[in-house]
Amino acid sequence: MNQSEAILLTIAKCSHEAERAFRWTFGDLSMDIWDKAEQQAIADAVRNVAAYISNPESGPELRHNIWLAEKQAEGWTYGTEIDSKAKKHPYIKPFHHLPDEKQAIDNIVHAVIRSLT
Repeated sequence: MNQSEAILLTIAKCSHEAERAFRWTFGDLSMDIWDKAEQQAIADAVRNVAAYISNPESGPELRHNIWLAEKQAEGWTYGTEIDSKAKKHPYIKPFHHLPDEKQAIDNIVHAVIRSLT
């Protein structure tokens, strides 16, 4: 692993742990610590950091837009509850229509990444 990759992973780990801490504050214990996180979660964190580095003028909505585009490409649509079989999710909507808590997560992750790049 070269130095650039190591830095990218370190920033991704910091952003992951910031999100996990925020979620835990509100009782969402679904995220594992970085060292036990699923490979998909690690890949998502790294992809988010790389996107911010490539687009330094972007705002916190970038993270949601990346996720949204991936979900829509997989056939997901809006639904009031998460339904994996029907591919429905309540966050399949523009960033500014998300609940405050979800926007806050993206704002915190953005702040962590921006401060470390």
